Amino acid sequence: MGELLLLGQFLLLVAGWFLYLKTQQSVRDALREHSLSAESDLLRRTVDDLLSKLVREAERARQDIDARIGFLGNASGPGAWPPSVAAVYVLADGGCSPKDIARQLARPIGEIELMLSIREQEGDRAA
Repeated sequence: MGELLLLGQFLLLVAGWFLYLKTQQSVRDALREHSLSAESDLLRRTVDDLLSKLVREAERARQDIDARIGFLGNASGPGAWPPSVAAVYVLADGGCSPKDIARQLARPIGEIELMLSIREQEGDRAA
């Protein structure tokens, strides 16, 4: 009977040890999940902040381009350009290549190159 009692206590000890290990693993998993959740929240907030900043900068750039186009479009006299041509000139003056201008304005690159070529020729004649 003493051996049976000893065996029962040993089985309870082993069962308790396995429950301890299982609980310990559950706690580790919960901590790891909480840590990942906090990191993902921080990353999401950082990305949201960067996107907001990018949207603000894009809006400022659009307003600047609209102002330049408005200024050039409101010019009078023989050098006045329609707003569609003024947009090409503003982008070119800003350092954009004809390929970039064509892509941004959704126009054929040949048309952009022609406008810039005509502008150069008019500048050569004026000089």
